Amino acid sequence: MTVLPPMALGERLKDAPRLAAPAQAGKRLESLLRDPRAEALAPLAAAKVARALLLGIADHSFFLWSLIAEDPGRLTRLLSAAPEDALAALIAQVIARRDDDEDQLKRAL
Repeated sequence: MTVLPPMALGERLKDAPRLAAPAQAGKRLESLLRDPRAEALAPLAAAKVARALLLGIADHSFFLWSLIAEDPGRLTRLLSAAPEDALAALIAQVIARRDDDEDQLKRAL
């Protein structure tokens, strides 16, 4: 029996939200993709469903879009990894921390 590696999140996408303001969402996405920090995100955003999802986030979620704009590399890592692997890595990082300061631990989480 062959065990296949888990699929990356970006490969699992099937659908995306309908856009209320497609022109504005498109401008936000294009602006993000011109940012040098988003260079690795561009090939992922070229996939039809991933692009539709990014446009949906740009259109409907100011909070999520602000997180993406703040750190496009984080989204690239999340879309490129299997969700199970990304979650396991996050849990391992939190377990490995030895923060005496509760505020530092909260920021890390």
